[in-house]
Amino acid sequence: VVLRNNHCHDNARWGIFTAYAEGILIEGNITSFSGIEHGVYVSNSSDNPVIRRNVVHNNARSGIQINAVPALPGDGIISNAVVAENVIYANGADGAAGINLASVTNSLVANNLLFDNLATGIAGWDDDFSPAFGTHDNIIVFNTVYQASNGRWALSLLNGSHSNVVRNNVLLHPGT
Repeated sequence: VVLRNNHCHDNARWGIFTAYAEGILIEGNITSFSGIEHGVYVSNSSDNPVIRRNVVHNNARSGIQINAVPALPGDGIISNAVVAENVIYANGADGAAGINLASVTNSLVANNLLFDNLATGIAGWDDDFSPAFGTHDNIIVFNTVYQASNGRWALSLLNGSHSNVVRNNVLLHPGT
């Protein structure tokens, strides 16, 4: 499945939502002003997604949310994801990261520009099921994250997030 060059604006819940979509390519889209949740949401054990060259802004929750949701059918893991070359800004007024990774493994987050997000810039976590479902064994490189002065952390890896490589990123927070 390829979702390319779409403009998703003023959606009630999500700009782009997928579930159990193996090998999906989400490329060159603009997703903005989703009123309840995320600009792009890849969910439910969807391995090998590629999310690149999108502009994602002013969504109530995450700009890009990748969440395997271990409580639902499937293995509860999203692996081999690529999140690259996206521009992600002014998301998270209702408290979710610019890039939110839950139960994401063996993936690449690279060359993204994130700025003025109101919650965390890039976040990894485990959905509170088990450390087995944590965000681990990922490579997070060459991203620029400039947080809103009233935002949270530029990078947060919690609850079962281990063995991630974080290198050559610019992580800035101008607030306290």
